[in-house]
Amino acid sequence: MSEPSHTLSFPQLARTIAARESETLFQSARRGGVRIVGACGGRGSCGTCVVRVVEGEIEHHGEAGGDRKWLRACQVSARSDCTLEVAPRSLAPVVRAEAEVAGAETLAVDTLISARDITVDKPSLNDPASDLERLRRALGATTGTIDIAAARQLPGLLRAGDWSLRARLRGDELIGVAPAGSPSLG
Repeated sequence: MSEPSHTLSFPQLARTIAARESETLFQSARRGGVRIVGACGGRGSCGTCVVRVVEGEIEHHGEAGGDRKWLRACQVSARSDCTLEVAPRSLAPVVRAEAEVAGAETLAVDTLISARDITVDKPSLNDPASDLERLRRALGATTGTIDIAAARQLPGLLRAGDWSLRARLRGDELIGVAPAGSPSLG
């Protein structure tokens, strides 16, 4: 790996990075954290990594043209310190997940699907409710829907698990049942 020999300045991004003689502008930018779109991975076939050389000297690799035109970053290398402009369509969006931001509201994580181990009351002559009704009471839910596959498994799982099972829920919808203690996913 060759040592950095030039700098690449991106005034529109307020960034300056190191470039190596052996790298294309695209490779140097990516290595330096400047997100230039390159749908083909910098192999010269898509034309999405468009930059304009504002100042500096470059060497062309398979692409003809003057030093001041819009060029594919994967087809040119820096031969001096350069100032570059990245075409707006060639800038990849930066997506960051900030853990802490001063003054920002912290929101609780709301899991879409949850799992709960439940024990339901056994049926008796005094309480002849259906298995589904017993499950709803144990969950504390009076409304909600149940997935047909879960409904089919419910009687067998309740009896095999001594009236205990793991209920998988999406909001108030029962989407699955499994033996108590089963992994939450799967």
